[in-house]
Amino acid sequence: MKRTWISPFVAVSFFILSITGVMMLLHVKGGGIANLHEWIGVFFVIAGVLHLILNWKAFLSCFQNKQSAVAVIVVLVISSLLLFGGKSGHEVRPDFSERGGYSRGHHR
Repeated sequence: MKRTWISPFVAVSFFILSITGVMMLLHVKGGGIANLHEWIGVFFVIAGVLHLILNWKAFLSCFQNKQSAVAVIVVLVISSLLLFGGKSGHEVRPDFSERGGYSRGHHR
């Protein structure tokens, strides 16, 4: 696998995930947005891991200064708070309907 293939794939996948993620956040419906977001997300993770492997030395060099370490810690803390902190009104729970998968709970 070459960087000339992986890097553009990661960039385009990121762009699509960003747009569909914001659309889902704003409750824009239709056109298979959620389905596109989920599948491109899977491909993005695979491509991201390959990209990380191909650029491992460059990745490690990013953490040789204090600002990068602080940025990583801040993102991890914010992500943890959003995932595990307070009640947002959007609970993810199994959906045993005919479609399957997961669904978001209703606001309470």
